[in-house]
Amino acid sequence: MASLTMCKERLELITYPPNIKKQPYMPPIHSRESRHLVKAYKKSVIGFKNQMRRFILTEEPEDKPDMSALVNLAHEAAAKERFDDAVDLIKEAMMLGANTADVFEFAAECYVQKDEPDKAIDMYTRSLELDPLKTEMYHSRGNCFLLLDEPDRAVDEFEKFLKMEEPMFDLLLKTARACLDAERFERAEELLSMALEINDQDPYIYYNFGELYEKTGDNAKANEFFGKVTQRDPDFPTPYLSQAEQELEDGNLELALQLFQSILKMLPQSAEVYLNCAEIYLQLGEEFANNALTCMTKAIEVDKGEDSSLLEGIYVKRGLLLFDNFSDIDGAIVDFSLCLSTNPTNDAALEYRPVCYRQRDGPGDLEKAKDDYLVLVGLEKVEKERKRAPHVFIAEFYFAKGNYTASAKHYTDAWLCGMHQSMLDADKVSFALMAAFLDGESVVDAEDPTGEAVKKVPPLQHMLMDNYYMAKKGLEPTAHTDLFYQFDDRWGPYRTNVATKLEELINPAGKKGAKKK
Repeated sequence: MASLTMCKERLELITYPPNIKKQPYMPPIHSRESRHLVKAYKKSVIGFKNQMRRFILTEEPEDKPDMSALVNLAHEAAAKERFDDAVDLIKEAMMLGANTADVFEFAAECYVQKDEPDKAIDMYTRSLELDPLKTEMYHSRGNCFLLLDEPDRAVDEFEKFLKMEEPMFDLLLKTARACLDAERFERAEELLSMALEINDQDPYIYYNFGELYEKTGDNAKANEFFGKVTQRDPDFPTPYLSQAEQELEDGNLELALQLFQSILKMLPQSAEVYLNCAEIYLQLGEEFANNALTCMTKAIEVDKGEDSSLLEGIYVKRGLLLFDNFSDIDGAIVDFSLCLSTNPTNDAALEYRPVCYRQRDGPGDLEKAKDDYLVLVGLEKVEKERKRAPHVFIAEFYFAKGNYTASAKHYTDAWLCGMHQSMLDADKVSFALMAAFLDGESVVDAEDPTGEAVKKVPPLQHMLMDNYYMAKKGLEPTAHTDLFYQFDDRWGPYRTNVATKLEELINPAGKKGAKKK
């Protein structure tokens, strides 16, 4: 064991920390978040130590990682679009001394692909510091600032690049676009004019001129340039329209709305685009109902009648908007009526206009609602489920008018369309069926007592009428009416006949035995 004297030189090298004023006692934090943070910190420290151990504690030089090999592997990973792996590999190479301008530029490009433009800017800056002649780094940094929604800083970078390079059309256009976003309108006009001298056939430059004059308040000039876009290239809005529709389908409503609004500048006579904007406003919430109404009205104004189904749809949607969001019943009725004037069998208008009539409930409104519903239930294209409620309304309307035969028919039709018995007024239905039975509308067939074969007296009718008959039969004679006595005279024998017929169906042998006797 070495003596203390022999270690004197080493002891002299030992230094002690200065006295630090003690901090007041703070109770430890015991929360799930703090434990998670501590655990994550320890994990990162261990990972860093292991990484450093790999570089420092390797005894043999040939066992140390090869810097050039790591750079090559990073490029291979990037070529296969494995940018996370590429960044990890290039960072290892940097720790071994791979600190060239090209390496930093490559790292920046990987960060851009990883959607981390802030880190990419740092890498481009370090690359530019090592090689000031890499002027394209200004352009790359400008693109990153655009991704970060910092158009002012992007313009500064593009301007530096423009001073060092010959002006190119694409760069002039991009810088002008950034100037528009940064509200540097004078510089934007200068750059757009320079770009126009280079290429006057590109439609996008006219679109940017339109944006410029729109933002500066010169709407006449703006519309002139927006019109030149489709003159130069009629298909120019097509990819933007496809993108807008995709964004709408993906639920990115605000981005889709921006795209549709941009398209409207080039296609101001497109009813479809106005309708798409209206749909987005409706999805954004009730506070945008006025915007939706404006777009629908504009769509009707610009519609040229080439597609009647489109115009019908706009009238129906605007009618619903007026009814639901503005409580404008009269306005809604007008829109539904305009739709039906174009197509008298439009099922949506025939379904919604009666709702407005019933809500308004003015003189003759219920009659009008009934007439619309009669047309609706007669359309083969309308599903049975949608006919249930109209049939019930028609039945109750006729019941109130004393037309029990028609009422019974529509009650039965509602049942045949799937309306559950519990949803019907049993007393009204039974009374209507009884009256119809007395009028001879429901003819009883002795060979088919339940009416299954020809549906002359369907099972529901039979059951309701029989229940009604038994309920009334048990009352005091003073409670009976002349109508019931008429019903009793016909239903009583019929009921007995049905019971006999059913007994014969159940026990045919008994019937034969009776004949033998």
